[in-house]
Amino acid sequence: MIKACLTFWMAIVSLITLGQTTFSKLYWNDYTISGLGIATDGEFVYSTGLGLYNDDELYLPNVFFLKFDVLGNQIDKTYLIAGENAYYRSGYAGGFELLNDSILFASGHFSEYDTMFPPWNRKHLGQLYAFNTEGDTLFTRKYKGSGFIEFNRLHLFNDKVICGGFTQDTNGVASNAYLTKVNYEGIQIWELMLGDTIHSEATGLLDTISNSTIIGGGAVVNSISPDGIMRNGKIYKLDASGNVYFSKEIGTPYDDSEIEVKVSKNGQSYLVRQYMDTVINEGDYEYVQYIGKTDTNVNFIWRTFLNDKYYKYIYTLRTFEDGSIVAVGTTIVDETYEPHGYIVKLDSNGAVLWERDYTNNPEGNHYLYDFQKMPDGGYICSGLGADTIDGVIQSMCWLLRLDSMGCLIPGCDEVSIPEIAVNSETYLSIYPNPFGDAATVEVHVPQDFTINGTQALRLDIYDMQGRLIDGYSNIYPSNPGETIRFKMYRNTMTAGNYLATLKYGDEVLNTIQFVLK
Repeated sequence: MIKACLTFWMAIVSLITLGQTTFSKLYWNDYTISGLGIATDGEFVYSTGLGLYNDDELYLPNVFFLKFDVLGNQIDKTYLIAGENAYYRSGYAGGFELLNDSILFASGHFSEYDTMFPPWNRKHLGQLYAFNTEGDTLFTRKYKGSGFIEFNRLHLFNDKVICGGFTQDTNGVASNAYLTKVNYEGIQIWELMLGDTIHSEATGLLDTISNSTIIGGGAVVNSISPDGIMRNGKIYKLDASGNVYFSKEIGTPYDDSEIEVKVSKNGQSYLVRQYMDTVINEGDYEYVQYIGKTDTNVNFIWRTFLNDKYYKYIYTLRTFEDGSIVAVGTTIVDETYEPHGYIVKLDSNGAVLWERDYTNNPEGNHYLYDFQKMPDGGYICSGLGADTIDGVIQSMCWLLRLDSMGCLIPGCDEVSIPEIAVNSETYLSIYPNPFGDAATVEVHVPQDFTINGTQALRLDIYDMQGRLIDGYSNIYPSNPGETIRFKMYRNTMTAGNYLATLKYGDEVLNTIQFVLK
């Protein structure tokens, strides 16, 4: 039976403006829970994630299920595998999808403890959960791999479920990307281990192309690294039988993250996200998040770097029929260094249309892990929020429903759509020009450009007396024909005229003038 629980709502905003509902609500069950996945059938909203189960006054980690109406009112709550074993830990449900408005699938991992808090647990098994929209468990299945598995994502594909993550041997030495295909009863059809056993993961978003191709992203240690610590993203394409027919590493000469990939709605391109170990401006956070679009051979059409003084990280991105892209994650916004929930929208050409950050309590951590688009055009996000209970900051499941402009309070920002110079004949453009606090720099790499993999682009900023006053560097072009965008900030510059010079090695590619207001 589904258990009732105390629901604690804080920072509630419930508005219906122009047919769009917005709210921010927190849900509390006497201990921390976080909403790692979200699904909706348009009438109800479902969330799952990591919570705690009270077993004879002992709180044990577990995977929970919550059901809400579209206004965020909690209807049901249950634990998916409560009471199975007194000494287990069930991992997060990183993948979460709704099948035919009746069955929900979630992926994660399952851990058995020899003792409650061992120094290192080598008994992780990949786990697939299936439950109905009332929260009743239909089945759970465990998968062993090389002895240690964590699932991070799943995707429903051609009447089957694909789960992705990584597997290691029980000594924690050899590591491979891991994919498995199962039917709707969780019976395994095939499993696949990818990579060089040094360090490989299929942790990225999984997606499919028509009914025949699986595409997934992950990470791999760069084999040319002398010390074995340089990591690149890696994209895999497989047929429906699990045969790999294409793979490509994506990264810089530094230590980069895994890469995540989604297929555009027309199937003619892919959308990716990754962060790179590089500093675009001296004052920027060194791991720069970007969103990019590639052709079907994984050559970049454009990349938009979300460079900032502070940290940004994206957990989930989705693309829509108009080609737009929305992504959610977390960001630091000031020197308190408390994470805020983060959402950003780009158009089909990579221009940032708007980006927002939200927090319920400036002293608590906030993350947005997943989201769905609602029938009214707005977005509902699940994550981890925080607020104060009895004088103590507590973490809670967080639902954030925003309008189609990403606003919690409609009209939160007046957004002008920039004019984009896609595939320009010039190397460099800056817009708006003149600008106040920040502008977008757009670099177009010509089709006949020769790329040296060890060289980066650099943008030098000079005053009208020819003095170098700022610079943007470590921007590695990936392939000829791509467009690269990043932010240029006012920093210490005062109002006036300036020159921006784009260089590649010692070669000057372009110089343009811009104006600071």
